[in-house]
Amino acid sequence: MQHINGALNGFLRACCLDARILGVAALYIVLILVSLGSLGLYGFPIEGAISLLTIFAATAIFFGGVVFLKELFKTKPDSPVAFTKGYLQQTLTWEKSTRHLPIIVIVSLFLPAFSSFKGSISLFAEYQWDGFWIDVDRLIHGQDAWRLIHPLIGYPEITFILGILYIIWLPLLLIALVYFSFLTDRPELRSQFLLTYFSCWAIIGSLCAVLFASVGPCFAYPFLKRPDFLPLMHYLEFADSKYPIWVIHIQDPLAEQLVTQSRELGAGITAMPSMHVSMAFLYWLGARQINAWLGWIAFAYLIAIQIGSVHLGYHYAVDGYFSMIVTFIIWKTSELLKFQTSADAQF
Repeated sequence: MQHINGALNGFLRACCLDARILGVAALYIVLILVSLGSLGLYGFPIEGAISLLTIFAATAIFFGGVVFLKELFKTKPDSPVAFTKGYLQQTLTWEKSTRHLPIIVIVSLFLPAFSSFKGSISLFAEYQWDGFWIDVDRLIHGQDAWRLIHPLIGYPEITFILGILYIIWLPLLLIALVYFSFLTDRPELRSQFLLTYFSCWAIIGSLCAVLFASVGPCFAYPFLKRPDFLPLMHYLEFADSKYPIWVIHIQDPLAEQLVTQSRELGAGITAMPSMHVSMAFLYWLGARQINAWLGWIAFAYLIAIQIGSVHLGYHYAVDGYFSMIVTFIIWKTSELLKFQTSADAQF
C-alpha cells in the first residue's frame, strides 16, 4: 500500500507541475473526440496509443540510462557497484520515477487522436487549395520550387540522403519530446518546448490543415488530375531505381488510406501546412537554447527537411514557410505562458 500511495502521489504531483501542458493536450483530445463524434466516428484506434506508450517508455528508460552513465563517468567512483546502488536509491523514488509519466501518457493518446482526425480531414473539408498554393509558390520563386532547386540537388545520391533525413524525422518526433520532458533542470525551456509541441499539432497540424486543405505535389495528379509535378515524380522513380528512396513508397498506402478514410496511426494526407517543417523548426528553436553546436546541427536538419519536403514531392515550398512562421508565433506565445516552479527544479 505504501508503494501504491507513493506512486499515486508522485503521479499527481507531476500532473500538478505540468497542469498547463497537460491541459492543452487534453483539451485537444476532447475537441477531436467531439468533432469526430459529430460525424458518427467514436474514439480512435487504441492500438496506436499502446504502441506509442511502449515506445515512449523504452525511450525514457534509454535517456535515464544515458544520464546514469554520464554521472558515472563524471564521478569516476572507486566502486562503480556501490555508486550504482547509491544512485538508484537516490533517483528511483516514486516522485522522480513518475515525474515524466503524465507527459508520456498524454502524448500516447494525443498523437493517435491527431492521426484519427487527420485521416478524417476529407470529411471536414474539400482538398481545394492546391491551385492557390501552386500559384503562390510560383509567385515567390518565379516557377515551381522543385524546378528551382532541381539543377542543384537532382542527383539520386542526394535524393537518397534527403530521403533518409526525412524518415529520421519520425523517431526524432519521439526522442525530442522525451529529451525535453527530462529537462527538468531547465523548467522554463521545458515548459515552452512542450507547450509549443502540443500547440503546433493542434493549430498547424489540425486547424490549419482543415482551413487550407491540400494534397500536395505527389498527389496532385492522382487526386486532382494536375500534371504539373509528373516530371518530378518520374525523376523520383528513376532515383529509386538507383538507390532506395523509401519515402516515395509510403505515398501509395497514404493514398489508399485517404480513399478508405483510415484513422490508424500515421494515416491522412495534408500538405499545407507542413508538420515535418514545423517540428524541425521547433527542434532548432529548442536546441539552440541547449548549446551552440546542437543548435547548428538542428538548423542544418531544418534546411534539409525544408528542401527535402519539396524535392521528395510531399510539399509546396510555401507549406514550410507558413509552418515556420506559425510555429515561431506559437513559440513566442508559449514563452509568455511558461512558468517556473521552484519545486520542479529540485527533481
